[in-house]
Formats: sequence, structure tokens, C-alpha cells
Amino acid sequence: LSETAWRLLKMRDGCIDKALAAHPLTQGASEGFVWRWVPYVPGGPPLCSSGEFSLPIDQNEVDAILDSAEAGRTIPVFSHKDDNIKTVLPPCAFARQKEKANEMFKAGDFLQAIMAYDAALRAGPPSDVDAAVVHANAAQALLNLAAGDAPRRDACAAEAFRRAVLAAELDPTNVKAHLRCAAACEILKEDAAAAEAQAKAKACAAMKAAEEAAARAAKTEEADEQRKALAQQRAAFQETLRKKEAREALLERERALDREKFEEQAQKENADVSLRLSAMLGLDASLGVPSRLGSSSTGR
Repeated sequence: LSETAWRLLKMRDGCIDKALAAHPLTQGASEGFVWRWVPYVPGGPPLCSSGEFSLPIDQNEVDAILDSAEAGRTIPVFSHKDDNIKTVLPPCAFARQKEKANEMFKAGDFLQAIMAYDAALRAGPPSDVDAAVVHANAAQALLNLAAGDAPRRDACAAEAFRRAVLAAELDPTNVKAHLRCAAACEILKEDAAAAEAQAKAKACAAMKAAEEAAARAAKTEEADEQRKALAQQRAAFQETLRKKEAREALLERERALDREKFEEQAQKENADVSLRLSAMLGLDASLGVPSRLGSSSTGR
């Protein structure tokens, strides 16, 4: 048995995270669907339906439910935050609800947008930064409601302040959260608090601007380093090519000298051979005529 209440849902197969596909609480249903047990939270995800009952966990809650039933009043619903219970909705659920809320906000349906933002928060933001963005958006929707509803202006501003403070606590660098705190305080005539929130917004904006400038400078420096490295590689390649060409030219000159020496040696050897042949045949090497023929014709 488990002290945690569970809800059995039939879900599309694609909505189950891969890590949960082999979980023993995930069982196959019809084609494309699975049965999945998820922690039960009254009005919580994935149904987010109103009118659901909570399970009492102590005597005080039991007494409150019985008293309400005997008096004919609405049965109270208790919320129990349990950090050990994790939402089993896929990560896309948060993004889908947030996008839905943003569309309602753009359409001017601020009340429905706030409800959709709350549904996104119940679906489980991936990080505190994402949760801060949603709270800040809900705060702006409340501020817009305050601007158009004079009787509930202060109430909407107070709730906007609460949501903006939550956003600032989750992400102290969220400029919009501080600006919406300031706007809510101005509506509530809290000038000192508004000025403090404005100062925080300016400080966050300056810090973000400095971080962005530093990031741009780092990227520029990295790009310069890459260009320098590329130029050095190109210069090294050109130097290697130049040295190769110089070596080839030197080798070509050496080969030309070798050819000249070879030709000179060959000519010298040919001349020596001619002299030896002329001496053997009794020829005048200078005239190419036999010497005996010249002497006998002179004797006659």
C-alpha cells in the first residue's frame, strides 16, 4: 500500500517520456495508447479539473470535511506539497501550456491567460528561470486587468506584485519581474517600494548589458584568434610551398650542372678516342689525311 493517492489515466503513447516507457506503472492499452498511474493532486495535472476532492491526511482535515458536509457547505480541498512526488507529464506539457497562455495574452484574454500560466506551472517548469518567466507573464496579465477594472484595481495589483516577487525570487536577474513589481507598487501607492524595484531592474539590466557586452567581446576575441590562427596556417603553408619550390629549383640547377659536366666529359672522351684512333691508323689528326700518302706523292 502507498500513502500517496494515484490516478489511473489513459494517455497517448507519444506523451510518455522514453525513460518511463518501461516503468512498471505503464501498461499497454489500445493501439497508440497506454495506461499510466500518476500521483493524484486535486485540480492538478494533467486534467487540471475543478471540483475534485482531496484525501485527508490528518484528523483536522477529516473534521473540516465532516463539518462542511453536516453544514451543507462546499467540501474543502486541501493541497499537500510533496517534494517526493514528481510530475510524470512529458517536458512538452509545460511548453504547450505556456504557448497557449501566451496566445491568450496576445488576444487580450488576460484572465484565461493567467489560468493557462498556472496550468503550465502545475505541469512542471524545466527550471526556476522558466518558472520565473511564467510568473512574470502572469503578473503582467494581472497588471493589464488592473488597468481595465477600477473596482478590482488594487486587488489585481496586489496579486501582480505577489507573482512578480515570486518571479524575482526564482530568478533575481529577471528584469521584467522587477519592473512589474515596480508597476504594481505604483498602483498601490507604495512609492518607496516602487523606486526600490526600479533600481533593481536598472541594476539587472546593466548587469545583463555588461554580460552581453562581455560575451560579444569574447566572441570577437575568439573570432580574431581564429583569424590569426588561420593566417598563421596560411603563412606556414606558403612558406612550406616556397621552400619546396626553392629546393626544386636548386635540384634543377644541380641536374643542369651535372648534365653539362657529363656532356663535357663525353666530348673529351670522344676527342681522346679520336686521337688514339688517328695515331693507330697513321692519320694526321689535324687534317684527317694519312701521313704516308703525303710523303710518297712528294717523292715522285
